[in-house]
Amino acid sequence: MLAESLMAIPGGQSKLRVTMKLLRLTGRVVRRLVWETATDETLGLSAQMAYQFLFTLAPGLLFLWHLLGLFGTDPATLHKMLGVVRAFLPPDPKVQEILDSVVANVIVTGSGGALATAVDAVLAEFPQQLAQFRAGNDKVLQFFVGQCMKRLRGQANPQQLNSLLAERLK
Repeated sequence: MLAESLMAIPGGQSKLRVTMKLLRLTGRVVRRLVWETATDETLGLSAQMAYQFLFTLAPGLLFLWHLLGLFGTDPATLHKMLGVVRAFLPPDPKVQEILDSVVANVIVTGSGGALATAVDAVLAEFPQQLAQFRAGNDKVLQFFVGQCMKRLRGQANPQQLNSLLAERLK
């Protein structure tokens, strides 16, 4: 009875036959997808890409960290730089949170990469002038500023350099 009612559909094909054709096609597509995935090692290649991306990301972030030291950590410059960096990062909130915490660390601790490295190197290189400054000779501060600017080839923000020097000389 059911078979007779299905065969009475106009057009020569029953709904069951059309459904079976779609199921066979879906089965073939799924089998082909599984076969291609297994033979092409898609999962292994995607794991390799993720692993290599991680190792590519680390030097890029290290470069950006030292770039912050050259441009200073004033809010206007940081805002412009972070706008450029955020355009290249995924929109995941966790990634944005990591970036914000790194920038906050730079601002709060004053560890501005190349700038902080230059200040520490100059203070270590000239212990006599450091002793003169601690003895009360404030003119030596300009000597330290000049040496830091020389070491950074004039690329440092003078206000940032003065504040960092004042902090390190306390």
